[in-house]
Amino acid sequence: AAFAPEAVSATDLACWRAALQGHAERTFGLLERQIPELADPARNDAEMLLARREELMARISDLLPSELDAMQTRCHGNLHLGQILVAHADVVIINFDGGPEPLAAECRGKRTPLVDVGSLVASFDAAARVALERISRDHPAERDRVSGTVSRWTAETTERFLDAYREAASGSPGYPASADEARELIRLFALHFALDAIACAVENRPEGLRVHVEGALALLDQAARF
Repeated sequence: AAFAPEAVSATDLACWRAALQGHAERTFGLLERQIPELADPARNDAEMLLARREELMARISDLLPSELDAMQTRCHGNLHLGQILVAHADVVIINFDGGPEPLAAECRGKRTPLVDVGSLVASFDAAARVALERISRDHPAERDRVSGTVSRWTAETTERFLDAYREAASGSPGYPASADEARELIRLFALHFALDAIACAVENRPEGLRVHVEGALALLDQAARF
C-alpha cells in the first residue's frame, strides 16, 4: 500500500503549494542574512532575486493547478546529477531519502514523479553554470568563447531528456493528461530545486551561491527551454 499509486487530490495540491511557498520564504530569509557577506557580482544577483520575492511566490501559485488529472506515487525526492553514478555502461541512482528539504511531512509519502524530472532538469543548468564559473576563474579570457557552447549544451541536454521522458511517460497514470500542465509542473519543481540549492549553498557552500541564484533568476524569467 505504501507504494500503490493514488490520484492527486485538491488537498494534495494545496499541501504542495503551502509547502513550496513556505520553503521559498525560508530560502529568502537565509539569503537576506547572507547578503552582507557577499561580494559583487554575487551580491548583486542575490539582491535581484530578493527584489522579485513576491513575483516568485505568485509564480509558484500560478504553476501549480487547482486540480490535476494524474496519479502520484513514491519518487526519489532529491534527484540530480550528483545522485547518478555511471559505471561499466550502466547507471545507478542513489540516495532515495527524499532530500534535505522534503515538501512537508504530510506530503513525503507520494508525489508526482515530475518532482524528480524538474530537479534533474535544474541540475543540468547548475552543472553547466558551475563549469562556466570554473572556466572563468581559471581561464578568464575564455569565458566569452565558451559561454555560447555551454548554453547550447544545457538547452540540448534539457530538450533531449524531456523529449525522451515525454515519449516514455505520456499516457501513463503518473503523467498529466495535459501537456501544458506537465510543462508547468516541471518548471515549478525545477524552481523549487534551484531554491533548495540556494538554501544549501548559504548553509554549507557560500562560494557556490551565485550559480544557484542565477539559475533561479533564469527560471523566473522562463529562460529554461521547456
